[in-house]
Amino acid sequence: MDASQYHASFLYSAVFNKCLIFSIKEESLQVKPFFSYQEGNLEEELLLLEQQVRRNDAEMEEEEFWQNELQIEQESERQLRQQLAELQSGVRDCEVKLAEYLASIQVSSTP
Repeated sequence: MDASQYHASFLYSAVFNKCLIFSIKEESLQVKPFFSYQEGNLEEELLLLEQQVRRNDAEMEEEEFWQNELQIEQESERQLRQQLAELQSGVRDCEVKLAEYLASIQVSSTP
């Protein structure tokens, strides 16, 4: 293995297995620990992501709550529509009976 292959192999291994950052300047290889430069940013980003996850969870819970409320309201509306239809049917039956009663009164009161 020549020097360039060794450096390429080392670079691959370090980047993918050790999470190190490399910079090549004028044929020299500088190895810097990744977290020394990025640790604060990563911690901050992690905190932001955790906050976003909590907000998403809360939003999903709220959405589930309102979905359940919607289902309850839809069921209530269905039941009220059914009751209304039954009442309308009863009113029509009463109108028919009233009309028959009025007709029978008129027939019996005619001389």
